Parts: sequence; C-alpha cells; structure tokens
Amino acid sequence: MASMFYMVTLKANLIGSSVAIANAPDAGARKAVQARRRELLWLPDALRQAGDQPGFPARYLAQWDRYPREADAVRAIIAAAGLPTTPRPGWQPPARR
Repeated sequence: MASMFYMVTLKANLIGSSVAIANAPDAGARKAVQARRRELLWLPDALRQAGDQPGFPARYLAQWDRYPREADAVRAIIAAAGLPTTPRPGWQPPARR
C-alpha cells in the first residue's frame, strides 16, 4: 500500500538533486548532494516498510497535517514505525521499476 505514497515534492527534490550533481562546482559539493539524494531515496523505501505495519493508513493521515513539509511528515511516520529516518550503512536504493 505504501508504494503509492511516493510523494510529488520528493520527486521534485530528486530531480533537483540530479541537476545539482551535474552542476556541482567540485567533487566535495557533488559528494554532499549525492549523500542528500541517498537520504531522499531512503524515505519511500522506509515508508513502504512502515506501510506493512497494522494501522499504517491512519497513522499516515494523522501525521500529514502536523507538519508543514511533506518530508518531515514522512520522517515522523517512519520514526513512529521504529525505522531509521536515514539510510543504514551500505543501503542502496532499489532498482527503478
């Protein structure tokens, strides 16, 4: 169920990060943007895991209105499910479907 919640602003941020990586002035800046992008890619993966838990839809909707930014609401939902809000060491994004 949670796979349908791949958010629009998250997609926009991912597109923006691709542009930022391509236009980074140096390797350090590129590496920082790549790290941020990895964290953004973690959110839908963790949200899918949270979606497997009982009561997920109600918790999801209840959190949504409490936060002005979509990513903050998603992080709160992920944390409430007992999952880390940042990727684990060695985690790689799933292959595109």
